[in-house]
Amino acid sequence: MILRVHGILEHVAERAAEIRVEGAGVSYQVMLPSYVGRELEAENGGAGGVGGAGGARGGGEITLHTLHYFETHGQGSTMIPRLIGFQSESDRAFFELFTTVKGVGARKALKALVEPPAVLAAWIVARDAKALVGLPEIGKRLAETIIAELHGKVDAYALEATMTGGHVEIKAGSSLSPQQQDAVGVLISLGQQESDARRRIEQAGVLLGADATAEQLVEAAFGVEAG
Repeated sequence: MILRVHGILEHVAERAAEIRVEGAGVSYQVMLPSYVGRELEAENGGAGGVGGAGGARGGGEITLHTLHYFETHGQGSTMIPRLIGFQSESDRAFFELFTTVKGVGARKALKALVEPPAVLAAWIVARDAKALVGLPEIGKRLAETIIAELHGKVDAYALEATMTGGHVEIKAGSSLSPQQQDAVGVLISLGQQESDARRRIEQAGVLLGADATAEQLVEAAFGVEAG
């Protein structure tokens, strides 16, 4: 299995990148989820938006963490090897988990992931089927299946929204524990006001005790009524 590709980014568009491996005389075409393609396009002077025509030329070095799979054509008579690329091992792991859902294969997941894993995970934690239905290839029934099969398995990815591009600052002077602060950040990233998020997490902490993890606090917070 090919786990990583490191080389020169020759071209990138929303759905794929071309990477030249120097010294090997080989160039790889790596399929990309849309959110990865848009980020790389923007970094390399391209359109950086959905459907950006033409993509962008690269020139710099890049490393993508990859999944290697075979795509079938002609009722299974032809199998074409494909690489899917991600900018982190965590994103690759989320994709692998996402494709364990019944009805979600690699091709469907590639089209559906127009938002980063942290965003999708936060929707799953919140049981927000309506948000999931807004993704390409995801209908109402499949959204409900995704929530049923992945709820409780993606909390750690949702927490990354408070640590990466979706970082949410908690005001100084907080009396919350680090776990509670992380949990408050998750609720804020889901659109809640900080005061309400803090109150929910504090009440969840009373119910669960001081040893509760951020994931447990977030789940318990959804059972606390808004003030």
